[in-house]
Amino acid sequence: MLYKDMAVWKLSREVVGDIYRLTRKFPSSEKYGLSSQLQRAAVSVSSNFAEGKHRKSLKEYVHFVGIAIGSAAEVQCQLSLATAAGLVAELESNYVSDKILRVIYMLSKLRRNLSKNFSGQPTK
Repeated sequence: MLYKDMAVWKLSREVVGDIYRLTRKFPSSEKYGLSSQLQRAAVSVSSNFAEGKHRKSLKEYVHFVGIAIGSAAEVQCQLSLATAAGLVAELESNYVSDKILRVIYMLSKLRRNLSKNFSGQPTK
């Protein structure tokens, strides 16, 4: 199965769109601060998942899924900080946060399932 066909990748892409929509409203003083950090972390989730899916071994795939989980947790934290700073409305934050938590859950479940088959076999 191609990474583009997987529900976790599709949901992580939705989060990227949500984050870009939210950060457009940030003041220009945040352009190179929290706005940029949030965008890069959100993009990292789907990018690392896709990269891992195309690695040669399950071990590498699991490694990149782990990186994607870390990036999703980073988005979750930064979104919370942006909300606390008054840059994101609570309702919008909760909506996106819910999606991020689902992505983390899906990636964590995938990592557990892949780890059960840790034999270094190709992922394709």
